[in-house]
Amino acid sequence: MNSIRLKTYRKERIVCCEKLIGSINKVVCILVLVISFIVACSTNTTNNNAKIQFAADEHDFNTLQLKKEVEYSFDFSNPGESVLLIYDVKTSCGCTVAEWPKQPIKPKKTGSIIVNYDSEYPGMFHKEITVYYNGEDSPKVLRVKGQVEYPYPEENISTE
Repeated sequence: MNSIRLKTYRKERIVCCEKLIGSINKVVCILVLVISFIVACSTNTTNNNAKIQFAADEHDFNTLQLKKEVEYSFDFSNPGESVLLIYDVKTSCGCTVAEWPKQPIKPKKTGSIIVNYDSEYPGMFHKEITVYYNGEDSPKVLRVKGQVEYPYPEENISTE
């Protein structure tokens, strides 16, 4: 009778150990998958070492007539060894619109960002154009400024 109990006890322990090993294997597999996922997600697949160099990063339109649209081209080059990708260009105001190359700029090649300003309101203006690209120094901020003339001559203004 003792030998039957011993055999039953051993079988129960073996089954218990097999279940435990199965559970441990599942946990290990899940951990391996989670760690693999984290490593894959954290690996930087984009090349973030592109460079952009502008001939000028600010332009002064000086004095503009009211309701006149003007344009300026911010010329740039890619002095780096990697392809330059301009992802987005944002302007600080709806009166300023930018157009930029959507295709990659190869190393040692040039391009331009064309900025249009609509002088709808009189007075001084300072606008920013923010360029987002695949470089460590991204974003790059460009600026336009000037003064829009008032619609009437200043001599006719009464100061009474």
